[in-house]
This record gives sequence, structure tokens and C-alpha cells, in this order.
Amino acid sequence: MATDLAIFSEQLPAAPWRWRSASINGGGARLPSEMATSHLFYTLRMVWNHSMPMQVGRNSKRYCFSASYTPAYMQEAVQRLGAELATRTDLAAWQRFELEQMARYLRGQRKPIGHTPKLESHRG
Repeated sequence: MATDLAIFSEQLPAAPWRWRSASINGGGARLPSEMATSHLFYTLRMVWNHSMPMQVGRNSKRYCFSASYTPAYMQEAVQRLGAELATRTDLAAWQRFELEQMARYLRGQRKPIGHTPKLESHRG
């Protein structure tokens, strides 16, 4: 069952937005369109797992973000990174599955995020 991923691009501000990479990762700011699909996906998943209630994320790992990563910035990150990922044609099936789960949650369906053994083995 495909989920409409359009929720990620609903009401996006027109101004360009950049993901600020941590200095440990080389620093700098990148447009989501400039990021490799794998980097984009794992960045979104990191933000999602850090920002969502514990029962929503697929793991409980929390990251240490600086004060510049405000709740508003992280909310926009989910939207912007998700919107870019929704345009990518090179997502693995398990990545698309996780992206669709995020979209379902954001749409308010709040179906449990279950672990699918076939997909679980491919998660990094």
C-alpha cells in the first residue's frame, strides 16, 4: 500500500533551506537536493528518531545537537528532507517503506511502526 508522500511538501516556505552538518562530519550547509540519497535518508531518520516521541521512532538513540538545531529547525528538517526524498527514484524498498511510515504518522493515521524482518536486515 503506497502512502501519499505529499505531506512532506505541503506548505513549504519558498525560501531555500539548508541542512547544517555537524563539524564532526565536515560542517557546512547543504541544500537537500545536493545530498546523496543515502545521506539524505539517514539524516532524516536521525532527526526523526531524535525529535519524535520515543514510541514513534524505530530506535531510541538520541543525538547531541547544538542549540542552533531548534525544534522549529528540526520540524522544518523533517519536512524538507522528506520532500526531497519523496522525489528520489533510487530509494531502496526498505527506505521507501520507512519514509511511508513517517508520512502516515504525520498524516495522523498513527499506525504502529512495526518491525518487518525482511526489511530489518537491511537497516543501517
